[in-house]
Amino acid sequence: MRTGGDLGCLGAVNLELTAASGTTRAGLGERLAVALDAPVTVSVTVSGVPHGTVRFITDEGQTQQVILPATGGGTYP
Repeated sequence: MRTGGDLGCLGAVNLELTAASGTTRAGLGERLAVALDAPVTVSVTVSGVPHGTVRFITDEGQTQQVILPATGGGTYP
């Protein structure tokens, strides 16, 4: 997945995903090299998706779901 996709008639959709552990960070398409037991925080910034849904899904299933507001954006940790 890439940031700043364009869905034609729907307008511009922007997505920024960041995973962080301590001072180490990785974005879309990058790897985050950490120990197996290291805590990792994931956040997403979205715009251009009014009333859309953001879901965080791991190998253990869905961990969080947020419905976007009418403005179509926000940042969610």
